[in-house]
Amino acid sequence: MILVCLKNIREAFYWLGVSGIISGILLTAPCGYLKATDYISGFVIKDPQIFAAVVGYLNTMLNHELLQGILTTATGILLLILFGVLSAGNSKKS
Repeated sequence: MILVCLKNIREAFYWLGVSGIISGILLTAPCGYLKATDYISGFVIKDPQIFAAVVGYLNTMLNHELLQGILTTATGILLLILFGVLSAGNSKKS
């Protein structure tokens, strides 16, 4: 993306920020739903040890994916703020 926008690097910050926000939301929304409804605990496995292992692993992975989505969204927001600061600084010079 940066190679495409070499003449105007501010546009790269804008597009990377928008892409980060959208992809972060697309990852966070389903993970948040699964976490809020405790969907994973509804699995039916008869052996308690296997149930605990599988549900524990899936909950750990869900937490990691939720954190990754939140961090991606936050990074996108920071890139958009950086774009705004660069745009404001450039418009004052003109």
